[in-house]
Amino acid sequence: MDDNVGAERVAVAKDQALPGDDPCAVQGTGVTYATSVQGADHTAGYTIAANILTGAVNPLKSEGQSYLSHNLQIFSAALNASGMCLVRVKSKWNCPVS
Repeated sequence: MDDNVGAERVAVAKDQALPGDDPCAVQGTGVTYATSVQGADHTAGYTIAANILTGAVNPLKSEGQSYLSHNLQIFSAALNASGMCLVRVKSKWNCPVS
C-alpha cells in the first residue's frame, strides 16, 4: 500500500486495511476485526446495530463483545453461504418497523 499512496504506516488486521469504523467507539467491531477470518472487515460481524441501535451490549465496555461478535460472525457466514445480501439484511435492522 505504501507504494501506491506514499504512506509509511497503515493500520491493518490480518493484512487488510481498517475501514473507517473506529473500533474504539464500538468495541465489538474491534473484536470482529481481530478475530474474523477476513481480518478488518466490518461486515464479518456487524456489531454496530446491536451495540448502538438496540443497546443490547454497551459499546464502550468489553463485557459481552466477544459473545456478540462470535454469534454475528456465524450469522454473517450463514448469510454469505446462502447467497443472501448482508447489506439488505442490515438495512432491515436499521429501519423501524411500521
